[in-house]
Amino acid sequence: PARRIWETPQVPEEYLEETLRNFNPDGYKPEHELFWALLSETNRYHYATRPTGHEAEEEEVREADDVLLLLCLAERGRVDVRQALGSTYGGQAVGNGTRFLRRYILSFYLWCNAIVSCGWQYDSLKWGDLGLSSYLRRDLMRDCDFFTFIPSWRRLIAPEVLFVDMEQTKEVLKRCFRFLYVLHLLEAYRPDVTFDFAAAAVLKPGELAEIFRLPRSVKERL
Repeated sequence: PARRIWETPQVPEEYLEETLRNFNPDGYKPEHELFWALLSETNRYHYATRPTGHEAEEEEVREADDVLLLLCLAERGRVDVRQALGSTYGGQAVGNGTRFLRRYILSFYLWCNAIVSCGWQYDSLKWGDLGLSSYLRRDLMRDCDFFTFIPSWRRLIAPEVLFVDMEQTKEVLKRCFRFLYVLHLLEAYRPDVTFDFAAAAVLKPGELAEIFRLPRSVKERL
């Protein structure tokens, strides 16, 4: 799929605009929003295929996702991965946007898993930092100088959905895991070298734990 994306002559602007609208319906556009939209959404970019007679190859093309499209745009200078990951935002103690967003998503992910593992999903009094009136729960539903959560995922963590519809709850947890994992890989990406994502995706001992390492102040409340 990556080879076919690199061969694609032009990504339609309409597709990128639609991706941005789906990612953030409120229209809040921080710097590098296209990067975050392509990273976090699981769209399937359907670009033109040439008839090859090889059914397997055509199936691969249909399965290419927006992370590969993101890398294609990075190679063409349209998206700057390193700048997006290193950018700082605003005056509300955000600092580095990547660390800020990752901390919120990781806190949410670990709290959810702890609640479900303990069988407390139907007892909101035991939800700790994810309680309905908690600061974390409120912060996840609104942005400040940068995203506190993926905007288009907020419908999945609304009070009438999270822990009420367990299929939707599992879906948002899968998205969080994927986001954290892919973000970890992209932090190793360098545009000026040949980067082997297949090799990078095989984590060394301890790396998976590092992805899900929380600051001590958050860990103590879990």
